[in-house]
Amino acid sequence: MQEGLFVNPKGNEIIKKDNNLIEAKYRLTVHEQRLVLTVLSAITINDDDFSTYTISLFQVAEEFGISKSKSFYSEIHEACKTLLGRRIDISEGKRRIYVNWLSYVEYIEGKGEVKIRFDAALKPYLLQLKGHFTEYQKSAVTRFRSMYSIRFYELLKMYQNLGNGGAFYRTFTINEIRGYMQIGDEEYTRYFNLKNKVINPSLKEINDHSDITIIRIEEIKKGRSIHAITITAEPKRQMVMDIREDIPEQENEGEKNATSSAIKILRDFGVGEDTAIKWAEKFGLERVSRNVAYTILMKKSVEIKNLVGYLGKCIDVDAGKGWEEEQQKNDEVKKTTKKMKKEKESELEKVSDAQKMENIAMLEAFRQLSETNQDAMRDVFLSKQGEALKSIWRAELKKGHKPEERAMFRHNFVLFLKEEEKKKKSMNT
Repeated sequence: MQEGLFVNPKGNEIIKKDNNLIEAKYRLTVHEQRLVLTVLSAITINDDDFSTYTISLFQVAEEFGISKSKSFYSEIHEACKTLLGRRIDISEGKRRIYVNWLSYVEYIEGKGEVKIRFDAALKPYLLQLKGHFTEYQKSAVTRFRSMYSIRFYELLKMYQNLGNGGAFYRTFTINEIRGYMQIGDEEYTRYFNLKNKVINPSLKEINDHSDITIIRIEEIKKGRSIHAITITAEPKRQMVMDIREDIPEQENEGEKNATSSAIKILRDFGVGEDTAIKWAEKFGLERVSRNVAYTILMKKSVEIKNLVGYLGKCIDVDAGKGWEEEQQKNDEVKKTTKKMKKEKESELEKVSDAQKMENIAMLEAFRQLSETNQDAMRDVFLSKQGEALKSIWRAELKKGHKPEERAMFRHNFVLFLKEEEKKKKSMNT
């Protein structure tokens, strides 16, 4: 057992959890979740055992945007005590594993520090993960205030990380939601209350603060009651930072002013005066501004130790050019397919709840096929489509997406699967 590792909350930004832990049943308060996340971010890919992690509560408050009041420290102290007794219910096939999050907690009054050690039974779910795990940037959840938001986010993120690419969706029965969140039988007994107190606030926070956007929520009825909901999400389009917006308009100075503007952008970024002048004169405003925007974007997803050095390499090879062109191409594709998407989504809205459940089952059965059989089915489906749809479908495949998961194809693809199923049954009889 390693001892005495001091956690820097702003160090490692990546959170990794085994999918069985993502889908486990447990309930943590917001402060308890913050403590767990802070410690999780200290785990590295090479760790084969847990340390006793020391957390600075001052830094935790800074990172999660919490006021450093007396009440915060007392609330954290209480969270430390309750977290020690929090149980996780993990299902692995026929196995049910019950384990506590922590085996040791020490609150050090006066220093604003907490020492925490995970229970050793959690090692298979947090250390040296090779497959079937979910990872995300910790910064995606640091502004959440609802105790259910992180749970919803992780459960959705799990499906994104399973390889659907682009838009993805997950269907939850109401009982599953209650189970995942450990909502008691006496709490939010009516769906209306569950929706307004748990589901909607959580999904709003995900939209407002995380790296994914909820684009659709479908309620599925069984009889007269809401039986399940399907949440469709997509990766949030990274806002293309048009650095040039902040450049004052210059009408008469032409190239000179463009160079001055490029120098200003570079200096604001942290580049030294001499280097900024050299780069601005050599590469020009357009190249400098798009590569600054590209570097800022990359900084959100990868660790960059020398930001100015990284920017210099990007400008030198014009790494931002391909990214900028791809953004423009994506915009054109989206404009081309927008009308078609609306038509298909309109069709989907008309589908009955029973049909929706049947469609979900058909797609799930398709996912269970081998990759070879999936590809064969896709080829047959594609052969029956017009050239315009074929072109869009192939473009999706090229990006690594699964086109049949997209709203614009999903309905027709399910109809195709049903026809193929009928043919199969007919041949067997």
